[in-house]
Amino acid sequence: SNRNVLDAMKRQMDRATFAYRLHFENEPAEELARELAGKLPEGMDRIFFVSGGSEATESCIKLARQWAVATGQASRWKVITRFPSYHGGTLGSLSITGDDALAETFEPMMRAMPTVPAPNAWRDRDNLSMEQRGIRYADMLEEKILAEGPDSVVAFIMEPIGGAATAALVAPDSYYPRIREICDRYGILLIHDEVMSGAGRTGKFLG
Repeated sequence: SNRNVLDAMKRQMDRATFAYRLHFENEPAEELARELAGKLPEGMDRIFFVSGGSEATESCIKLARQWAVATGQASRWKVITRFPSYHGGTLGSLSITGDDALAETFEPMMRAMPTVPAPNAWRDRDNLSMEQRGIRYADMLEEKILAEGPDSVVAFIMEPIGGAATAALVAPDSYYPRIREICDRYGILLIHDEVMSGAGRTGKFLG
């Protein structure tokens, strides 16, 4: 009901309602791309628009696979994900969603990906500190990479702030840099699914 947004939508509909992004350029998309690029860290200056979260995560895993092939690493195709997690409802995004109930019906139609436990450190009953638990959960990723074979893993996808599957789960601070370190060690892409937490939803542009 924001009048500024509604007026902008109407102005655009009076000019053009749709322009297929892979074949046609359009001024609003270019302006928005420049605006978004200006809010991203240095070196992140490529913008690809999609219609929703499922298409966004599926595009990410497709780009990861294309990167592997283009760089002579065609053996890499596995995307490790967390359990539980939610990354979308299309077949590709569902294959990286850690939710058996959602995936069960479609298992014959897709290839399930390896999973590691989501860092529900606050539920653990042990004598470790939260920071130690964060390291332990992150190290589970390295264990999974080694079990699957590092040369077969192309990416790890995670929600920095959990969405529907984990009720806004935030890992201990020690978890995130350790995950980055492990991915770098094995040449694996790190994909942050911020469909629910990005674009200012946590008070910052990126969560």
